[in-house]
Formats: sequence, structure tokens, C-alpha cells
Amino acid sequence: MEVLRATAIHAEPYYSHGLRKTFLIDALKPTVKTTIPQEAADIGYEVDEEKFLARAQRQIQLGGLETEIPFGWPQSLQRSLVWEPSNVKEEDYVYLLTEDDKIEIETALEYFKSDLSTYRSKLFVG
Repeated sequence: MEVLRATAIHAEPYYSHGLRKTFLIDALKPTVKTTIPQEAADIGYEVDEEKFLARAQRQIQLGGLETEIPFGWPQSLQRSLVWEPSNVKEEDYVYLLTEDDKIEIETALEYFKSDLSTYRSKLFVG
């Protein structure tokens, strides 16, 4: 299903960044030249909020960011689309392990930690 992005001037199909890149959708559009060279983000294993904020600020300065929600998307989420603490019961999302579950997990862990021959000898003994 094709979703259209409506603007005052014209409507154009909305495609995600990934689809645009994969299928070269924007290949024939003129590109915007920037004075700041594009490079891979310096992202480490741990979150560095200072670097994140600097990247975000650079991206805002470059411009070209989407400022509107695509046509046809909801402007806000209503009750039926939003979880609230009153409609989420812990027992609906917590799985209590039975003794059989625990034995199965221990057996799988033992198998993972040992080689196959050791596992087979323990499995078929007694």
C-alpha cells in the first residue's frame, strides 16, 4: 500500500530511508551540497550523551529533516493504541517456570557447556 505525503504544493509517495537507499528512489533528484562532510557517526558501546547531542545539532543545522508526520499517519495515539498501567497485569506478561521447565533449561545449559559425547553419556545413564 502506497502512503502519500501531502504538502501544499504536491503529494509524493512516502518511502522509508532504507527503501529510498535500496531502490535508489532519490537517484534522479538534485542533491543538496553541504559544507560539512558526511562521515560515519562516532558511536561507541556506551551511550555518550554529549556526542549524541552534538550529532543531533549538526543534523538540525544541515537541514532537510522531516518536519511533518507522513500523510495518513495519526497525529497522536489514542487509548486503543496506548498501553496504560491500568490495562497491563503483571500475571499476563510474567511466565513462572515449572519444575519441568527448570530441568529442561538446566539440561540445555549442561549440553551447551559440555561436548556431545559427555552429554549423551549422562542422558542415557540410569
